[in-house]
Amino acid sequence: MSSKVALVFDNGEYSVIVNDTVIYTNKKIDEAYKQFEKTIKNNVGVQDTSWESISDSAKSFQLEGLEVEDTYKNMSFRNLKYFHNTGKLFYTGKGEMFPLNGGYRLFSFILKIVANKQLEDPEALLEICVKAMNSGVNYRTTEFSFILTSPAFNYGNVEYNFYTKEMHKGTSRDMEGFETFKAYVLEIIK
Repeated sequence: MSSKVALVFDNGEYSVIVNDTVIYTNKKIDEAYKQFEKTIKNNVGVQDTSWESISDSAKSFQLEGLEVEDTYKNMSFRNLKYFHNTGKLFYTGKGEMFPLNGGYRLFSFILKIVANKQLEDPEALLEICVKAMNSGVNYRTTEFSFILTSPAFNYGNVEYNFYTKEMHKGTSRDMEGFETFKAYVLEIIK
């Protein structure tokens, strides 16, 4: 983080201060603390991986429709838009700009599985991500898998491995297509 962020109580008010500049004031600690956390999250712009490395990696997939904009350090692919300076990823389908968890890691994962022809259209995976975000269900990716975590699933999680085409539902592993996985997940997290 390149900014100094502070939550200060003075004269009966809580203030959120960024680099010695007051950006928010409120008398309620709960609301001030929410703004404090949000400010910290929004000011985390330092990335572990350089833009050059990320853009070179994305370009190496040679996918039609991938746009890399070096001046403002952002990329887009179909209905996805990644902003490197903030590390944020957005789904831009249906006329909206919906924030997704996962940043470049999810963006790169989608590029990889589309380039390897393990998923033809990422829209199905993005639909799961959006529903998961709206339902408070966590998701993450590994090298080959997409995993959702929630008490709603057997043993707390469900996983789809794009390499082996297996769905793991706690105690069972089944050879299933991605559409079966999607239907199972969306039925549970509606």
